[in-house]
Amino acid sequence: MSSHNTQYPIPNTRSPRHIALIHDWLNQIGGAENVLETLVRMHPGAPVFTSMYAADLMPPEYRTWDIRTTFMQRLPGVTRHHQVYLPVYPLAFSRIDLTGYDLILSNKSGFCHGVPVPEDATHICYCLTPTRGPTGKSCAPASPKPLQPAPPRSRTGWRRIRWSGSM
Repeated sequence: MSSHNTQYPIPNTRSPRHIALIHDWLNQIGGAENVLETLVRMHPGAPVFTSMYAADLMPPEYRTWDIRTTFMQRLPGVTRHHQVYLPVYPLAFSRIDLTGYDLILSNKSGFCHGVPVPEDATHICYCLTPTRGPTGKSCAPASPKPLQPAPPRSRTGWRRIRWSGSM
């Protein structure tokens, strides 16, 4: 009798060749950044994809990392007042192209875990305490696809973003 369990297939155990680290924003130091620093030490050379990066507000060693930002980096005042742009984060992360990465490690609580993951990749989200909005309520999206085009018959805009808390 074979000891192979067909009900629960053994996952692909190949060693990931290409690892991407995903983080909501890099403009302040906190617990999430401590976790990110550990991930960077564990996976040296892995790029860090983030919405925006304020090099002048972060530790000097961050400048040695491969940090890749989204279009949000060019928004006025985003590195000092990122909360104003909370509705834009899902769109920014939905546009990150992770083609070619075998392992995606997202670390945060807000939006970065909503990145599109290639079909053959593994996504592990280290989710911290949810981000709080201006009202103190959670801003984390309830769905990995928070912005979706409206159905063809009513393409007058985007569907509403569904939040896990009320705002």
